This record gives sequence, C-alpha cells and structure tokens, in this order.
Amino acid sequence: MLNNRHLGQGFFLAWKMIYVQARMCNAVKMAQHNECTRARLRLIEQEVRKRCALVKSDLNDIRLACTAERSQVQSLCEDVCQPEMPKLIELVENQRRNFSNQMRCLEAQLENQREHSQNQEERLKMAQQDADLHARMILEDHQAQLRNQKLKKHIISQALAALKRRESQRRTFNAWKEIYLRSLVGQATHTAMVFRSQHPQVASTVECGSPRGYNPSLPSAAILPAPAIAIQSLQSVEGMKVGADSISRSPVPDDTLWRKWRRVDAGTAGRGLKPRPITRALPS
Repeated sequence: MLNNRHLGQGFFLAWKMIYVQARMCNAVKMAQHNECTRARLRLIEQEVRKRCALVKSDLNDIRLACTAERSQVQSLCEDVCQPEMPKLIELVENQRRNFSNQMRCLEAQLENQREHSQNQEERLKMAQQDADLHARMILEDHQAQLRNQKLKKHIISQALAALKRRESQRRTFNAWKEIYLRSLVGQATHTAMVFRSQHPQVASTVECGSPRGYNPSLPSAAILPAPAIAIQSLQSVEGMKVGADSISRSPVPDDTLWRKWRRVDAGTAGRGLKPRPITRALPS
C-alpha cells in the first residue's frame, strides 16, 4: 500500500512538473508572439504615417490647383456671362413665348379634335340607332312576310287537302255509281237489247227488262218483260245522271241521293242478292 501511494505521489508530481513546464513554454511563446506583433504594428504605423503625409501633400496640391481653376472659371464666367447673359435671357424669353403660343395652338387643336370626335360619336350613335331601327323594321317585315307565307301555305295546303278530299269523294262516288249502274242498269240494258233483238214485235211496248230477269240458262222465250215499277225506277236513275257533276263538287254525297240510289231496285225480286257481273260486252 505504501509503495502504491509513493508511486501515485511520484506520478502526480511528475505530471505537475510537466504541466508547469508546458505552461511556461506557452507563456514564452505568447510573449515572443506579442513582441513580433508589436514590431509589425510599429512598422505598419510608420508606413501609414508616411502614406498620410504623402496624401496630405497631394491634397494640398489638389486644393491649390482647384483654387487656381476656380479663379480662372470665375474670370472666364465674368468675361462670357456679362455680355452674353442678356442675350441668353432674351432667347429664353422668346422660347418661353413660343412654347406658350404652341401650347395654346395645341390646346385649340385638341379642343377642335375633341369636338369633332364627339360629333362623330353622336353621328355614329344616330347612324347605329337608324341601322338598328331599319334592321328591326326589316326583321319585322320579314317575320310578317314569313307569317303571311306560312298562312298562305296553310291556306293552300288546306285548300289542296279539301280539293284532294273532294276529288277522292267524287271519284269514290263516281266509282260506286259506275259499279252500281254496271251491276243493275247494265244488266237491265243488256237484257232489254237481247229481248228487243229476239222479239221485235214486243220491243215497241217494253222499254227494258228487269235487272234480275235475265238468266243465261233459260231459253230466249223465257225472258219476261219487266214490271212498270222497275221501268219507272230505271227512268229515275237515268234522270239522276244529269246532276252527277254537282253532286261530285259537294264535300260529302247527299244522304237523300244515296237513299234514292238504294231504292232504285226496290220493286224487283231478289233485292238482297248481290248483282251479277257483266259477262258480255255491249254491242257498239
């Protein structure tokens, strides 16, 4: 234990000595560095003083030169400005008057241009309003023309539709009348012609036969004259041919005429039977 303590104390003393020596070396180095720095600063100070003296001498020379130049400029200004100043003042005054005159002329021109532009704008506005009114009138006229054209087209289409409808009704009525006449009156006429050709002595008293009386299977002698009722009904049918055109011009056929056409064969036998088709062509 004592040895260890002596060793520790020896190490501590050695470390303390080394530390003190290092501090002393650092202090010596710092003192040397400070001395060198002071020497350099003294040299720099001397150099600065020399430069300042040179600058001061240069400034004095410059000040003297400026003073000489100022005196020369003043003398030159006195020599030049005294005779030329009134001329310059007069020239400046003339320039000012000219400038004021030009400004007045420019203001007058600007005012005239402003008034002209305002007049132009007013004229343009009036022209625009007139053009708008004219365009509106043209548009209204065009729309009115379109409405009139549409109305005319509608009226024409209605008239054409009415004409087509009347033509269709007329054709239907004529076709029905032709079919009916061919089915009844045609057969009656054919029967009367055959009867007249076979019995000329009786043909003078009998006008036509019954539409239902002709039968191809029977002999010629079996054809009998039609009764007076059938002759009257056929004569009424022949008389109704005169008013066919006036009937066709009406929009709808008259119900009374239809009833008359239906009552043509009222007095003949076989009223409910269908009419037989014509098998032979009428002689020319």
